[in-house]
Amino acid sequence: GDLARQARLRMLYLLNDRRDEALKPVDSPSPAMREFWSKQLSALATLTDPASTAECEGRKAEAKKHLAAAVEKLGESCPLLVENLAFATEIELFGRYRPFDKYEFEPGQKVLLYAELENFQSRKTCRGFHTGTLSSYQIFDSRGRRVAEHEFAPSEEHCPAPRRDYFIGYEFNLPAGISPGKHVLQLTVADQNSEKIGQAMIEFTVRSSDH
Repeated sequence: GDLARQARLRMLYLLNDRRDEALKPVDSPSPAMREFWSKQLSALATLTDPASTAECEGRKAEAKKHLAAAVEKLGESCPLLVENLAFATEIELFGRYRPFDKYEFEPGQKVLLYAELENFQSRKTCRGFHTGTLSSYQIFDSRGRRVAEHEFAPSEEHCPAPRRDYFIGYEFNLPAGISPGKHVLQLTVADQNSEKIGQAMIEFTVRSSDH
């Protein structure tokens, strides 16, 4: 509640052209939320500054940078999301993969699993911006019984700039002894930097051996 009141007060300052007061950092125990409001208000101040001598297009570009930084900081305060889970025959880049026509597989069949992450955290190091995840899956049959589980090797990267589009491709074989019928795979991903955990589920069918 106090943070919301501070934010509203900063916006009132901005409406009354008291820009120095509007851009004072809010008092929050969360560094991410403090940075979010700082960047958000800086973007609004940039777009609404009547005394700015910069061109309109330049102001919009500068505001966009502030907003991008604000969204990144807000994401650090949000749950880790595992999205767009899909079984694929080929994975190229973020958003570029070739899904199976049907999620119907043979026991022991090799598959690729595609997943996208939102609200992960990049940590600046001497080698660049670090991202790291720990992933595992569990498979449940139509009765809800766990029939398989697996833990993948850790995935880590160092990039010159913070990652914005984060996807992971997993390659594995379905259990050779898995029974025919409908199943659910539950993927669990842990972000090493933020210690947040996200999950997603995907359904598939195992064909009988005499199919």
